[in-house]
Amino acid sequence: MIKEKVQVNLMDREQFLEWLRIYRHDLMNDLQIVQGYASMGKHDKSTEKVNALIERLKQERLLQTLNCDAFVYWLLSTSLTEHDLNLTFSVDTPLTDVSALDELLTHDGQMIVEQLEAVVNEWTDVSMHVSIEGENALSIHYDLDLPKNDQQSLLNKVCFQGVWEHTEQHDHNLLLTIQYKESD
Repeated sequence: MIKEKVQVNLMDREQFLEWLRIYRHDLMNDLQIVQGYASMGKHDKSTEKVNALIERLKQERLLQTLNCDAFVYWLLSTSLTEHDLNLTFSVDTPLTDVSALDELLTHDGQMIVEQLEAVVNEWTDVSMHVSIEGENALSIHYDLDLPKNDQQSLLNKVCFQGVWEHTEQHDHNLLLTIQYKESD
C-alpha cells in the first residue's frame, strides 16, 4: 500500500515538474520577446507584450479563485500539454466558490476536447478560448476557431451536463455557451 502511494506521488511529481518546465519555458519565451523589443527601441511593442503577460497571469489567478480544483487542473494542464490546440481562457465573474459545479465543468470541457480530437482531421489553426462569466449562474463560452466542415460533426457528438444555452456558427468560428447553476 505504501509503495503504491509512493509510486503515484512520484508520477505526480514528474508530471508537475514537466508542466513547470513547459510553463517556465513559455514564460521565458515571452520575456525574451519583451527584451528583444526593448533592445530594438520598440517600447510600444515591449509594453504591449508586458501588458499581455500581466493579463495572462491575472487570468490564471482569477481562475484559481473559483475553487473548482478539477476544472482548474484540467484547463491549465490542457493549455500546457495540448500543443496542437491553442487553448486560452478568461475569467470575468465575481463568483469565488463554484466547487459544486466542478465535476460538471470538468466533464464538459473534457468532452469538447475529446470530440475535437475525434472530428478534426487537421489540427493546424485550431484554437479554443474558454470564457468563464456570470453573476448568479456560471456561463462558459467555448469559442472555437474551427473550419465550418468540422463544426457540425462536433455539434453532433458533444453532449453536455450543463444547460446548452447558445450556439453560433460562422465560416471559421463556433461559439458554444453552456450555463451552470448550483442546482444542476
